[in-house]
Amino acid sequence: MMQSPEFHKNYKPDERLRNSFFDFTPKVFSGLSFKDWYDRGGWGSKYIPYSYITETGMIANVSISEMTILLNGKDVNAIQFATVGTLPEYRGQGLSRKLMEAVLSDYADKVDLMFLFANETVMDFYPKFGFRHLSESVFSTPVNKLAADFQARKLDIDDGDDFEILRRLAATRIPVTERFGARNYGNILLWHALNILPDDLWYLADDDILIAFGRDGNRLEIYDILSAHPFSLSALLPKILTPDIEHIDLYFSPDCMDIEFSGQEFYHDSPLFVRGDFPLEGMPFKFPALAQT
Repeated sequence: MMQSPEFHKNYKPDERLRNSFFDFTPKVFSGLSFKDWYDRGGWGSKYIPYSYITETGMIANVSISEMTILLNGKDVNAIQFATVGTLPEYRGQGLSRKLMEAVLSDYADKVDLMFLFANETVMDFYPKFGFRHLSESVFSTPVNKLAADFQARKLDIDDGDDFEILRRLAATRIPVTERFGARNYGNILLWHALNILPDDLWYLADDDILIAFGRDGNRLEIYDILSAHPFSLSALLPKILTPDIEHIDLYFSPDCMDIEFSGQEFYHDSPLFVRGDFPLEGMPFKFPALAQT
C-alpha cells in the first residue's frame, strides 16, 4: 500500500531530503539544476522549501525566499515564492494548495509583503490565495551621443578567481533601485549566474563593477549592476557599448540612475503577483531581474 506523502520544510541540513529536492526540480522546471547552486554555497538560510515526499521521492514543492525589500525607499519584510510545482502524475490532488496554505500560515504575521513571478499557465491559481497581478515596465533610452569605448571583460564563473569576484560583489553591492528593489539577494543572483546567464556577466576592473547584460539586435539589455560604491551610469555605459548599439533597456527601475529612461509596460512569461500593501500600483516599476526567484 502506498504511503501518504510526508510533509517536510526547511530541511537543507538533511542530505536525503536535500537530494530528493535536487532530483525533483529538473523534472518540473525544464531541467534546471539546484545542486550546483548548493555546492557553490548558494543555498543560504533564507531559502526555505516546503515539500511533500513519498517513499519514491519528492512529488510537490513550494519554496520561499525571505527578503528585505526596498519599496519607495523603505525597508519592508517580505517573502518571494518560487519553485512551485507538482509532478504531473500527482497533480489535481491539492498538494500545491496545501503547501501554499502552510507558507501563508507561517508568515501571515511575519511579513508585510508576499510576491511571486508566476508561470503563465497558472495565472488563475494565485488569486485564490489573495494575490493580485500587477504589470511591470521595462525602461529604455536611445544611445544618442554616447561614444562606444568597450572595456568590459567577460567573467568565467568556472574560474576560481572570477567566481570570487562574482561572490564578493554580490555580497557587498549597493541596491540598484529603491523604488522596488531588494537588499542582499546575492544567493538568488548566483542561481541566475549559474543557470540562466553565465555568458552575460561582464567585469570592469578599473571600476570594480560587474554588469550583467546581453544583446537583442541593436539593443543593449542591462539586467543588473553590482557595485559596492555609488556609480555614474553615464560614465559606465561607454565602457560596455559597441558602435552598433542604438538603444539601452534596463530591467530594473531607473530611480537611482543619472540618465533619463522612459518606461513602458513589459510583457513576459513570468508575470508579477503581490499580496499585501503595494504603493506602486499604476506606476512604472520593474523588480530587478536577477532578484527574481
